[in-house]
Amino acid sequence: MKCFHPLLLLSAFLLLSTSCKEKEEKVDPIAEKPKAPEVTISPEEKRLKEANKKLGWIMQDMEVPEYKLDRLLKKGEFLSDDFMKYANEVIKNARKLKEIDHPDTKLVGLGKEMLTAIDSLEAAVASKSPEKLKGSWGALTKKCAACHKDYKKGGGGY
Repeated sequence: MKCFHPLLLLSAFLLLSTSCKEKEEKVDPIAEKPKAPEVTISPEEKRLKEANKKLGWIMQDMEVPEYKLDRLLKKGEFLSDDFMKYANEVIKNARKLKEIDHPDTKLVGLGKEMLTAIDSLEAAVASKSPEKLKGSWGALTKKCAACHKDYKKGGGGY
């Protein structure tokens, strides 16, 4: 049997125990990645988020027909088939505003005013009167502009 010097044994033991500790301390960065905290939102915040999402989709659906109506209006083509088609498309999309459960009472009030203007446009389309069409479209665009002034770039609503 071979004999080892006690200092040699002690240094071998310390070397082995140090390397084991180093291995234990090395942590897999992926395995120990902290989990993101769960984000909870209040029912009111959820309601606002869902309402704004729906409102955004409705506004997006009205962009093209609104643009087309403005162009036809400038040309004086109130009674054209295209004018009637796009007016009916705006009316149909605007009616979807009734389905939105928005927590902002001011926005809801502006939406009701816009729906009143939509009723006027719908009556003008049915009458096929150029004066009524021009007047009701002008009234509607004023209601739209009033809402967008407060909400489109203001962080609320749309």
